[in-house]
Amino acid sequence: MLIVEFFKSLIMDNKLLRMLFVSVAVVIALTPFKADRRGLLYFAWHLAAAFGLHFIAVAVFVLPVRGLGLSFRILMIGEIIQPLSVTAVYAALFCRRQALGACIVAASSIATATVQMVEFCYSCGALIDMHVNGLTLPFLLVTYALIVGFAFFMRKYSVLRFGSIPRSGLVLILVINIAAICFTFFTELMSTSIINTADAPGNYDNRFGIMSSVIFFILYFFSVMSYVVTYMMYRERETVVESRLENNMIRATNDQIELTKNSMNDIRRIRHDMANQFTYMSVLLNEGRYGELRKVFDDFSMYSLNPPSFIDCGNIEIGTILNMESSKASGKGYKLDCIVAVPPSLPHSPADLCAIICNLIDNAIEANERYGIDDPIEVKICIRNDYLYICVKNSIPDSADKKEVLCLCTQKSKNAEDHGFGCKIIARLSEKYNGHCLFDMEGGKFIGEVMLDMMEPDADDDAGKEEGTT
Repeated sequence: MLIVEFFKSLIMDNKLLRMLFVSVAVVIALTPFKADRRGLLYFAWHLAAAFGLHFIAVAVFVLPVRGLGLSFRILMIGEIIQPLSVTAVYAALFCRRQALGACIVAASSIATATVQMVEFCYSCGALIDMHVNGLTLPFLLVTYALIVGFAFFMRKYSVLRFGSIPRSGLVLILVINIAAICFTFFTELMSTSIINTADAPGNYDNRFGIMSSVIFFILYFFSVMSYVVTYMMYRERETVVESRLENNMIRATNDQIELTKNSMNDIRRIRHDMANQFTYMSVLLNEGRYGELRKVFDDFSMYSLNPPSFIDCGNIEIGTILNMESSKASGKGYKLDCIVAVPPSLPHSPADLCAIICNLIDNAIEANERYGIDDPIEVKICIRNDYLYICVKNSIPDSADKKEVLCLCTQKSKNAEDHGFGCKIIARLSEKYNGHCLFDMEGGKFIGEVMLDMMEPDADDDAGKEEGTT
């Protein structure tokens, strides 16, 4: 009998409608998917999972209240906890591949906005139902549409595409969302208390119902605005990083141009010297002065050519980046041993390649400085099974703690945030190109590996990602 009443309440109280809209909003906000057949199937599966989680949450909070005859106040508090618990469990199950900080921001934002709009719907809907018949369902649809609308906004301007979340920004939005939830609990407790004590329910509905509706809508507005501000802050930070990478590429290109000029001057000088030498040797040969000719040959064999190092791998972007890093390493007394076999053109953005390769090699240079090691830094870039394979190895002492090394922590306090951010950029860009990155220690070497899919990225997906980083 209790189960039958439970299902009746789901239908009569429009709980199924609310569960559907909230589940759709959670999936849209927290799950990246493409607008194709496979993406729609992916969305349907996650929607079914979210709806199942919501159904379980409603059953857990409603059945005990009705079965044990608990107070109406507990039932209303359960209405607040349900969206929070569903969002938290869904994020824990299906967002594990996302950056933790970004996932917390997105999940807390959609959960808080959902709670505020659901409570607004209850308060304002009750007033409408008292004074105007037949408008309750349309009002519910409009209100729930605001939840889904915010979810679409979060999908278009998603913080999940950012590889790193500043701790200050994460704390700020968590404080705002937690404060909003606490204020919601307080308002709901006041509402249930007034319901239990009011002598004139009609007066209560008109006075406190309007006030609570306004409060919940304002809290919803603040939840949305806090997410917008947080997103803009993260986007600005990404823009700074992108500008830094572009400046690195420009500087590397200028360095390569200067290196090429110097190399060409050295080649011209060598050709001029060789022409003079050959003319002199020809004269000695014609005059039969073989002893002097032998001496010239001996001197010439000991002549060493030491033009500036220049890496030419056939790919302009990769060559530019490696020459820049080689110049940086040689300036600190280290050498790069490069093995590169790549096609002249790659489907990856030069800025993305610069971010990945520069961060890997900079980490290796820093490790050499930290541990006082002069061994060459090994760099290998090639094609493996339709993936661009990038590997950077540097020696580490046997006494180095593996856990500490793998944490990729820098000892330079002024660069600590940028260094950690750089490692997260590598992970984010690997996912952008349907690849992966791996950091490991083996045979006295620290190994950083990245694999990037050689397939051209989808235009829609790439445009969406650029929206969040430019």
